[in-house]
Amino acid sequence: MATSLIKPEDQEALPSYVQSIQSSENHPVASWESVKQFITEDPIVKNLTLLYRQRLQVSKSFADELKPKCPAITISAQMDGYGRKLTNFLKPTLKLMVEFDTVPGDQMEHIKQLIVKDEHTMVVHRSISGRGFHIFCKYSPSDNEDIAILDLFHLMLEKAQSYYEHLLGLECDKACADITRCAGLAYDLEAFFNWQSVPFSLDNGDLKKFYTQKAVEAKSIKRAAKRKAKREQQGGKQMAAITIEEAAPHIKELLKQWGYDFEPGRHNEYVCHFGKVCVRYGIDKDEAMKYADKEFGTNYADTASVMKSCYKHTDLLGTWHFYRPGEAYSGKPRVKTIKQWLDTHYEFQHNIVTGFFELRSRMVLSGKYSHFTRIDDNIENSLWAEMDEAGLHLSEKVLHSIINSDFCPPYDPLEEYLRSLPIWDRNKDPDYIDQLADRIHVVEKPGYEHNQKLFRYFFKKWLVAMVVAWVILKVVNQFILILVGKGGILKTTFLAYLLPPALRQYFFNDSTGNYTDKDFMEAFSSKATICLDEFETVFGKNLSAFKSNLTKLTFSIRRPYDKYRTELPHRASLCGTTNSQQFITDEENRRYSPWIVDSIESPIDYPIDYDHVYAEALALGQEVMKRKKNSPLNWTFWLTRDDIELMRLHNRLFMVANYAEEQILKYYKVPLPDTPLEYIKFRYTSEILEKIGVNPALRQNLNSHNIGAVMSRLGFKKIHKEHGNGWAVIEKEGCEINSDAVFDPNDTVED
Repeated sequence: MATSLIKPEDQEALPSYVQSIQSSENHPVASWESVKQFITEDPIVKNLTLLYRQRLQVSKSFADELKPKCPAITISAQMDGYGRKLTNFLKPTLKLMVEFDTVPGDQMEHIKQLIVKDEHTMVVHRSISGRGFHIFCKYSPSDNEDIAILDLFHLMLEKAQSYYEHLLGLECDKACADITRCAGLAYDLEAFFNWQSVPFSLDNGDLKKFYTQKAVEAKSIKRAAKRKAKREQQGGKQMAAITIEEAAPHIKELLKQWGYDFEPGRHNEYVCHFGKVCVRYGIDKDEAMKYADKEFGTNYADTASVMKSCYKHTDLLGTWHFYRPGEAYSGKPRVKTIKQWLDTHYEFQHNIVTGFFELRSRMVLSGKYSHFTRIDDNIENSLWAEMDEAGLHLSEKVLHSIINSDFCPPYDPLEEYLRSLPIWDRNKDPDYIDQLADRIHVVEKPGYEHNQKLFRYFFKKWLVAMVVAWVILKVVNQFILILVGKGGILKTTFLAYLLPPALRQYFFNDSTGNYTDKDFMEAFSSKATICLDEFETVFGKNLSAFKSNLTKLTFSIRRPYDKYRTELPHRASLCGTTNSQQFITDEENRRYSPWIVDSIESPIDYPIDYDHVYAEALALGQEVMKRKKNSPLNWTFWLTRDDIELMRLHNRLFMVANYAEEQILKYYKVPLPDTPLEYIKFRYTSEILEKIGVNPALRQNLNSHNIGAVMSRLGFKKIHKEHGNGWAVIEKEGCEINSDAVFDPNDTVED
């Protein structure tokens, strides 16, 4: 049936209905209107959908236990009623499904409108999780005799998937691409139906893709036949092609050692790994498909589709050698042999945040490393000894070179954590970040823009900017959250517990205050958060280095044991703690966001709801980054001009007393526009410096440059004369200076 052509009468074929996904019995639906009734009215579908979503609040695995019980239709095929395998296929329905499983919560309505308005959409309804969409589409038959039913289905499925991905800007689920696949039905009272939708059809681009793919497959088959013939000419069982019957017991035993069992809830996982190992050993695709269908197909209907998906990885085909009984390693092992041994005993990854290479034992019972562990000299030497004992005699240098290569796939733990988070819905979910911010109780300081409401505002900006900077390398979080208060109120503890347990190792506590240090700069790339504990006033070159590091996009550093310098991206965000309220010396102090803390609720006694906090931060960051250029900005994670001005007013509370400023205001006043000219004096900067710099210990930190900057900031006007530049000032009389020094009971006394 798979090779016959589509006839005109096939166009009206209706899909088959199965009472539950785990059932093999089926019958054609009465009409497409009955499919509409299943989605919008059926009480069984409704109850299962609502129950699934309730369970999903507990865990996905708990909810997924219901999936096998859910009704479904074979959207692309009409079956014979006795099963759901390709052998039970009767007719194509000329319909297909494109599935988007995870749509950001705040985009659900917008995405649905894009789908509904598109001419190709026949049906769209929410998935059983409520977090995605199932889209049903039509496609036109083809009169090209070279294109069989399955060929046309796969061409149209890929075309529809690509089309909707481009339309929505999201990635669809491509895990199951079988014509007999089931589309699980989910209750959706607001589902959309358009029986007059426009079908997808073949064009010249599709035909070119089809014939190119066929040519590649033909070459691959030809090469495989040549290799097989060569092995047969060389003779002997030792060189004969491996068969599935011969390899299956070994593969099953290997999967058992890896901790995989063919049991309910893990069928997909098991078949997927079975197929991958078959590909690695170079087992014939048809043989492997038939064996897997016979062995697993009864209990897992998607076996054929999963196996077919595994065999798409042609680059892995035959990369492992199958060792028959009595066959051992011989001579100097090739790199291919070494990689096979490593692959079958360990999983490897290159942590791109730390730069370290890591491994985890595949053998669940005998393995030493149950979690990914950094490969140091000790572990590398142990690996070498283990391989030598197994009969693989190689040098330590060769092993080191293989591990420190693209053999270890890249892994980003920060991105991995963010991908695992639930969807945060602005319209339904609470503001978890505000709730977290309210666990830090700040002191109210009227007149200084210092209150709990503003702390929530700036805390959210800092946290969202931190998350965005983890994954978008062009974004740097350029302001520092600083908690100010007495010791013992959990300032450092709270900041250390801001990262979830899975990322706690990427927290760095620095109390050295040496911002020119290479290790400190390297931490900007290898850590998620850097805490400047006991943060104090920063001066001179250290201040320049501090400000520079805070804004750099990359750091050019040669890491220990590396041969070359590396451009390391800036990932980390800065936070800090201090007991001293006056620590800011920089007049351009927009980078600081300090807050006087009265008390903090312990993150140890009252654990943080990490997943929901970071899900909200991720959603807010995505919302800002995906906003179209020139569209209005209601909220951003960076500081706006208004934010910067507000923070300057706020930070007056934390400024270190400026000796030069105090001394200038002691002896001089700024002339007003209506000040009589006889009271205004012209004074050179050197004269002002001589007047205020009476204390030799303080005078050494003053010069004409910083005196000029202070004068400008205080509002004094610069005067240009033929013999030099100076300032227009009013000099205070001695009595006025003495009057300013008298204490007035009406003066504000600060706590």
